[in-house]
Amino acid sequence: MANIRQPTSEHRRSIEDSLRWRGFEHRSDDIFISTPPKSGTTWMQGIVSSLLWPTGDAPDDRSGRSPWIDARFTPVEDLLAHLDGQEHRRFIKTHSPADCVPIFEECK
Repeated sequence: MANIRQPTSEHRRSIEDSLRWRGFEHRSDDIFISTPPKSGTTWMQGIVSSLLWPTGDAPDDRSGRSPWIDARFTPVEDLLAHLDGQEHRRFIKTHSPADCVPIFEECK
């Protein structure tokens, strides 16, 4: 079994909820973009996307390729199903503090 450091606290606000990580099934090659709000998250998503698809042939739009897992805009079941269905290397956005999300040893 993978080494996972479980969250030690919760981050819950009107538009985000760190408890949405509970049903997340990680993959060993997942990339996590973890930034405070308004600090260049979209820019970072663009950089990661450019590295993964250097020819510009990335699937979906940015929010589809790199969903914000803790956002309450989409039912968590739908978001997790979307992530499970992604065949490319996944990169997932979060604004939750590090102590509120699981840390997977083999992920980036």
